[in-house]
Amino acid sequence: MMRRPEAVDDPAVRAGLNRPGRLRQLILASARPSASRFLNLHPSALPRWRGPPIPATILAGDAATAVTLMVVTEEMDAGPIVATEPLEVRPDDTAVTLEVRAADAAAMLLRRALPEWLAGRLKARPQPVEALR
Repeated sequence: MMRRPEAVDDPAVRAGLNRPGRLRQLILASARPSASRFLNLHPSALPRWRGPPIPATILAGDAATAVTLMVVTEEMDAGPIVATEPLEVRPDDTAVTLEVRAADAAAMLLRRALPEWLAGRLKARPQPVEALR
């Protein structure tokens, strides 16, 4: 059984987000009733780089990306966007260094956006279809 964190800054949340070399998807059950009760953190500025985004970002030579908080839907990484946290891609970044910094950005994003989402002050917006690669 999955333990529900008491707060966004719960040590279990921080440990899951800040594992060196790995950004884990973090799905949180929302207390707010909605069609989908789950959120997902995705390490790219969706809709660019759905699927495994970190290597694609590096290989494409992107100068910037983001971590996106989104509503989970049946189609992978296609749900409405709740909030984003911008992230610079440095010239010396590797997949490992970018993943570590994306985990830090994800933690900041959760601390900022999750309380607003749960309070009903953030509205999810559809991903722009025309921006797909």
